[in-house]
Order: sequence, then C-alpha cells, then structure tokens
Amino acid sequence: MNSKDWAIIRRHLQSAIGKTVKQFQEHPADFLSERDIQAVLFTEMRNEMRDSDLRMKYETSCKKDRCFGKPLDISRVMTEYRLAAEGPCDIAILCCEQDPEAPLWGQPCRIGIEIKFWQALEYHNWNEPRGPQKDVEKLQRYWKRRNEDRHPFTGIAMLFRHPGAIRCPAVDEIAGKDQGPVYPENGVAIHVVATEGHWCDMAPLLELIVAAPNAD
Repeated sequence: MNSKDWAIIRRHLQSAIGKTVKQFQEHPADFLSERDIQAVLFTEMRNEMRDSDLRMKYETSCKKDRCFGKPLDISRVMTEYRLAAEGPCDIAILCCEQDPEAPLWGQPCRIGIEIKFWQALEYHNWNEPRGPQKDVEKLQRYWKRRNEDRHPFTGIAMLFRHPGAIRCPAVDEIAGKDQGPVYPENGVAIHVVATEGHWCDMAPLLELIVAAPNAD
C-alpha cells in the first residue's frame, strides 16, 4: 500500500465527503440534481488535493497527450473518467504513478466515487437498471481487475436522498446500521446520505476470488 495514497483516503477523501454531506444535510434544496452533488464533491476533493505533492507527474505518451506540452503536472481528481472497460466514473482519483503504456485518458484509478440521487417524492428500487446496485457492481468489477494485477482500489458508491424520497427496503437495511463512515484501503463501500443521517456499509465481495494486492 502506498502510504501517501492511504493518507489521501484516510484524511482527504473523508474530509471532502464529510463537507459535501454536511452541505447536503443543511441545505438539501441547494441540490436539485446529481450533477449538483458531483460538482460540490469534485470541488471539495480538488481543494483537498491541491498541494503539489498530491498531484501527478506525467510524461506525455501519445500524439493527443502532446497537445498539452510535456512533461505535465496534473490534478489526480477527475470527473467522468473511465474505469477501463467499466465505463465512466462520476469522480475518479488517479493512481500516483503513471502507466507508461496508457494515454492520459486511460490511466489507472486509485479511488472511484459513484453518485446516485433520489429526489423528493421519487420512488426507485435498489437494483433498477440505473440504480445504486449497478454502481456498486461497476466499482467491484474494476476493484477485481485492479486486484488481479495486485493493485488496491477504493470504491465508494453514494446514494443521496432528499427529504420525502420514497424509501426502499434495500436502502433502509443499510441506513438501519449504526456504523461509522467506511473508507476501505481496498474494497467497495456503500454510503446512504439523508438529512437525518449518514450511514455506511461494506459492499459484499464478488464471488470470484482475486489476488491480494501488495502490502507496500
């Protein structure tokens, strides 16, 4: 485990999520779409990681990259960044070291955050086609892919609920647990956020057995 990346998870990720949750709980009507939440969390995460030692040194590796000049010093915090074949992720924090065989748009991710939002008086199911379960499964597939290469990955699937959002049993089961926020070094966690609370739980592991990542 890269000690700097664990510090990012332990301190900066928790701080950014905590500030976003606080804003949502205090002023839920400020958030009328998923993009509102994404914008606030992205801004908080960028602010948390603005120091030069938390950025990424990148050597341009393809013609498209070279449009920016070289070498690059880039933020590791991105929106709608692709998790390899799994598709775009709402917010991604890139790995600290560059994959020299991949372009800037295809670097490996250390942390992935997916956001779902249920508005007031809306009803959804946990496992509907665009529901939170699909986000959990996407993050877990990428987690499995990274672990097969002996690299850790932290995934956070977040569901924000407006006051009056119609509840479903699967979400109530998570929200009914008296447990502190979960930010795994390696794995995927589920967060449910409402004006009355912030609950978390680890997502169940995928059935396929994967190699444990390096400890260093």
